[in-house]
Amino acid sequence: MVVTITLDDHLAARLQAQAAARHLPVEALALQLLAQAVDNEDDAVWQAVNQRRIALIQKQYTDTLSPDEASELQHLQDMADQYLAPLDKRMLDHVKHLHSQVKRIVDTSSC
Repeated sequence: MVVTITLDDHLAARLQAQAAARHLPVEALALQLLAQAVDNEDDAVWQAVNQRRIALIQKQYTDTLSPDEASELQHLQDMADQYLAPLDKRMLDHVKHLHSQVKRIVDTSSC
């Protein structure tokens, strides 16, 4: 998809200066910055969703959830599982890597 964005002169000059300092084409830097902004927005949305999830969990243990709240909590829990799954996988991969390193050290020292 092609999207054209018009920047004011001040912003364009700042973008050009930062791109030059990083030895990148302006377009490449602009794409990086936009991707980061979108990712940060996703994080902001997640933070708001997670705050509601936490509030419902707290209410669950201090009061009674209505059927609508219980349904909402389940939905938010499912969203949390989906959001955190890639992080869980990265952490598990890291633990597997550490385990293989420790095993290699133990095997080497046993010889």
